[in-house]
Amino acid sequence: MDTPTFPETRSRVKSGPHIERKLNAASVRSAGPGRHYDGGGLYLQVDKSGARRWVLRVVVRGKRRDFGIGPAKYVSLAEAREKSYEYRKIARTGGNPQIKARADEGKSISFSELAKQVHERKFHNHRNNGKHVEQWIRTLETYAFPTLGNMSVSEILLDNLEDTLRPIWKTKAETARRVLQRISVVLDDACARGYRTNANPSVAARRSLGEQHDEAKNFAAMDYADIHHLMKKILASGQVGAAALGFTTLTAMRSGTVRDLLPETSLTLM
Repeated sequence: MDTPTFPETRSRVKSGPHIERKLNAASVRSAGPGRHYDGGGLYLQVDKSGARRWVLRVVVRGKRRDFGIGPAKYVSLAEAREKSYEYRKIARTGGNPQIKARADEGKSISFSELAKQVHERKFHNHRNNGKHVEQWIRTLETYAFPTLGNMSVSEILLDNLEDTLRPIWKTKAETARRVLQRISVVLDDACARGYRTNANPSVAARRSLGEQHDEAKNFAAMDYADIHHLMKKILASGQVGAAALGFTTLTAMRSGTVRDLLPETSLTLM
């Protein structure tokens, strides 16, 4: 009896799309300006300046979209491939990879970086109020950046705000409130852009830090009968600021109006 023969058994190949990987670490470093394809919709974008960043092109709900995955300086080829696979998987299941992409971006952008971006956008068309524009970012640089500056905007919690503000909450009450308000603006921006998945902790920080009990202290008013002593000192000073004060006293004009006059006229008191 003849021994039955069977067809040759072939190893099965796993079904599904095959990602062609064209790039390697050396080509990522040496690639010239342009867009270089790796596979699966992943590209290395090289600018004329030499800046390199990863871009994923994928179809989301029937529309072709490009998503930034990060600069090649900080995101390796292996990490870019891993992220692109994750984003493609989200797109295939009907989700929006942009939500995940923004959350990932929030992990890499620091509080100081976003604060400077917010400051630029907020005052882009308000350069006339130079003092306020400068103070807005200066207070954050002085009181917030030492503790929050290098933290990613996605990881800042209530504890971090308490550590930042507690040293000045009682002793510099008004300054502390301004710092907290400006921190809140930055974190609100982070939430709105999808950089944070947690709520803004600023409201809770104000409650947890407690009441301040600060009272406004006004300067003592000068008795009308002593005004001639003030005017003598002003006349003896010879300074423009002193002359402006004397002019304001005599005319009852608003201080802002008097300051506007200074570049155009020389104030003298006889």
